[in-house]
Amino acid sequence: MAIKEIINEEVTYPSDYKILSTTDLDSIITHVNEDFINVCGYSKDELINQPHNIVRHPDMPKAAFADLWNTIKQGQSWMGLVKNRCKNGKYYWVNAYVTPIKRNGSICEYQSVRTQADPELTQRAQACYDAINAGKKAKPKLGASIITKLFFTWLCSVILFVCLPYLSSTFAVFGFVAAVMCFCMPLYFLKHRFATVIAVSKSIHNNPLNQFVYTGHVDELSHLELSLRMQKAETLAVVGRIKDSGEHLQQGLDEHQQQNNANQSQLVEQSQNLEEVVTSIGQMSSSVTDIAQNTANSTTEIHQLVSQIQATKEALTHSQTATSEINNLLAESRVAISSLNQQCQNVNKVVEVIEEIAKQTNLLALNAAIEAARAGETGRGFAVVADEVRNLASRSATSASEIHTIINTLSETTAQAVTQMDKSHVLTNKSIDSSKMLDESLTSVSNVMAIIENNGEQISVAAEQQAVVVNQIHTNAMTLQSGIKQFEQNCQHASLHSQDISAQGSRQTELVAQFN
Repeated sequence: MAIKEIINEEVTYPSDYKILSTTDLDSIITHVNEDFINVCGYSKDELINQPHNIVRHPDMPKAAFADLWNTIKQGQSWMGLVKNRCKNGKYYWVNAYVTPIKRNGSICEYQSVRTQADPELTQRAQACYDAINAGKKAKPKLGASIITKLFFTWLCSVILFVCLPYLSSTFAVFGFVAAVMCFCMPLYFLKHRFATVIAVSKSIHNNPLNQFVYTGHVDELSHLELSLRMQKAETLAVVGRIKDSGEHLQQGLDEHQQQNNANQSQLVEQSQNLEEVVTSIGQMSSSVTDIAQNTANSTTEIHQLVSQIQATKEALTHSQTATSEINNLLAESRVAISSLNQQCQNVNKVVEVIEEIAKQTNLLALNAAIEAARAGETGRGFAVVADEVRNLASRSATSASEIHTIINTLSETTAQAVTQMDKSHVLTNKSIDSSKMLDESLTSVSNVMAIIENNGEQISVAAEQQAVVVNQIHTNAMTLQSGIKQFEQNCQHASLHSQDISAQGSRQTELVAQFN
C-alpha cells in the first residue's frame, strides 16, 4: 500500500482504550470499535472491507509480520509491539494481541486487541525494528543460564570455605564438604522445579526477540516475565472483546427497551383511537337516523310518483280511446269522400252527355241558319231563332266544360284527401300501438316502483336496526386489525433484537472459549 505522507509525530490516546478489530482469513477488516476509529482517524466506512495494512507503518519490519502470520495460522495467539500509521500520516504505538477465532474447530477470523504501549518498551522496540530494517541480526543470542551462574558462584564460595579450614583439621573439611553437599541438594531440586516452570513458560510464548523487547534480557527470568505479560495481554484482550460485545449487547437491550416503549406508545395511541371510534359511532348513529328518515321521505315520494304514473296511465287510456275514435271517423270520412269522388265521376259523365248535346244542337242551329239564308226574307225569323239556339248551345258547351274542369279538380282533391286520410289512418294505428306499449311500460314501471316502495319501507326499518351495528363492527374491526398489524411488526422487531442479543451472547461465549 502506497504511503502518501509520513509525519514523525506520535499520537497518544487514553490508557483505558481497547483498540479492537477483526479480519477475515485474508486480513480484510470486518469489524472495528470506536476506540480504533478515534485513534487512527479513519471512519468506519473507510475501514470496513479494507485490508488491515491500511494502518501499517513503513517502520514496521516485514519479519515481525511474518512471525505474526506464522503464529496465528498455526492456531496460536501472538503478542507484540506494533507501530501503526494514522490517516493524517502520524503514528501511534500499540501493544497488540492477535488471536485466531475458531468456529467448529476451524479458524474463521482473526481478532486484534491493542492497548497502550509503555514508552520504555516502544523505545526498545523502535531500536530493534530499526536494526532489523538496517539488515542486522534480529534475535540476540541466549545468555548463560541464571541457574548455572548461581550454581558456579555458590560452588566457588564453597571451595573457598573448604580450603581455609582444611589446613587445620581434616574432619572439619569433611564436615564442611558434607554441609556444602547438603546446601547444594536443594539447589539441585530447585533447578529441576525452575526448569519445569521455564518449560511451561516457553510453551505459553517463546520468542527471544519479544523477550528482549519487553524485558531487556534473554534468559529464564525473561521467559517468565514475557509469559506473565502474555497472560496479562490475553486477559486484557478478553476484557476488551467482552467489553465490545457488552456494548453491542447493551445497545441491543437499549433498542429492545425503545421498542417496548414504542409498543407502549402504540397501545396508548390505540386507546385514543378507540375513544375516537366511540365518538364516531355516536356521530354515525345520528347519520343513520337521518338516512332512515331520508329513506322514509323517499318512500313517500315514490308513492306519489306511483300515483302520478297511474294518473298518466289513465290519461293515456283516454287518449288511446280518443285516437281510436278519430281513426274510426277518418275511416268513415274516407268512405264518404270516396263516395263523393264516385258521384263526381257520375256528374262528369252527365256533363259529357250535355257537351255532346250542345255540339249536336250547335250543328243543327248551323244547318238551320244555312237553310234560313237560303229562304231569304221568309226565313229571316227562323235565322234569328237559329242564331239564338246556336248561342245557347255554345254557352251550354262552355258551362259543361267549366263543370267538367271543376269536377276534375274536385275529383283530384277528393283523391288527395283519401290518400291523406289513409296516411292519417296508418299514423293513428301506430299511435294506438305506441300508446299500448307505453301503457305496458307504465304498468311495468308502476309495478317496479311499487316493489321499490315496499323495499324502501323495509330498508327504512332495517337501517335503524342494522346499520349502526354493522358500521360499528366494521370500524372496530379495521382499527383492531391495524393495531394488531402494528403490534405484530413491533413483536417481530423485538424478536430480531432478541435474536441479535442471543447471537452476541453466543459470540461472547466463543470468544471466552478461545482462552480455555
